Amino acid sequence: MEESEKIYRATATDGLRFLKYLGLEITTKEKRVFIGQWGKRYEENLLNTTWKLYSEAIPFILGDKDQGSLAAQVLRDSVFNEKLENKMKLIGFS
Repeated sequence: MEESEKIYRATATDGLRFLKYLGLEITTKEKRVFIGQWGKRYEENLLNTTWKLYSEAIPFILGDKDQGSLAAQVLRDSVFNEKLENKMKLIGFS
């Protein structure tokens, strides 16, 4: 396989940097969960995995797995999407 054909697999550090780029801060405890779950939940790419961990996994892993966790998941999903859309507009994607 030639160098240009190698597939890049994003890391948990990449995901944390992406959250920071979007302006989404997470706690030290959330970062530990994010890093610990990255390999288990890695999907097709950086964006999908970061979104799933931030919006879906962390609220349920650290929450009570009840309506509060669901509400946190819905809120985080909305905030993530809003931040992503704003960044995309800034770089010329609409």
